[in-house]
Amino acid sequence: MIDVQMIVREALKHAKSKGMTQKEVLEIAGHSRVALHYWRAGKHAPSIKHLELLLNACGLQLDYKLIPIKKEIENEQI
Repeated sequence: MIDVQMIVREALKHAKSKGMTQKEVLEIAGHSRVALHYWRAGKHAPSIKHLELLLNACGLQLDYKLIPIKKEIENEQI
């Protein structure tokens, strides 16, 4: 499971290290303070699109990687 709270927290930390305020990030991303509050509190999770907008506003990029799940099959004969 993706820890959205951690991603949002780290993104905002990154933006702050670059001299950006939370207000500036939200203006660039087009998000409200209320939405950010819900994401940080874990009450709602943003869509991938909205998460990408927030990360991009913070100067970050979301990278996707799909990995097959490995299942061990006991006593399987081919």
